[in-house]
Amino acid sequence: MTEVEHTNRVSQWTTYFNGETPVSARPERVVFKAIKEDKIVGLIAGHLTNRYAKDAEIQKFYVLKDEQRKGVGTELLKNLVVWLSRHRAKSLCVGIDQENLYQKFYLKYGGLHLNPHWIYWDDLEEIEQRLEVLK
Repeated sequence: MTEVEHTNRVSQWTTYFNGETPVSARPERVVFKAIKEDKIVGLIAGHLTNRYAKDAEIQKFYVLKDEQRKGVGTELLKNLVVWLSRHRAKSLCVGIDQENLYQKFYLKYGGLHLNPHWIYWDDLEEIEQRLEVLK
């Protein structure tokens, strides 16, 4: 990663946790990390929102290529869904490029296309059932 890329990422996270971005976000936000052998191999960040009349939004979701298809993403999503449920969120959305192959992950858990750039769930209980989250 170049110094410019690093500076940009630090700025993005700083504005996110200072509550400055995104504009539609409410102050409640969280990040869960997946760690393997003292190395971060994945993360998911989410917050409560008003975007698209949904209660919550996934801000960032990333799993290292070598850790994909090993349940890391599923566990991260489970943690976020539990956190959202505790904050009384009922619906969720995520922005994603229409060419992004990872859309399949969201669709597998019941996500629907709101438009070419957004996937949503109107009922977090459906994700919970698909993830087999214990309440």
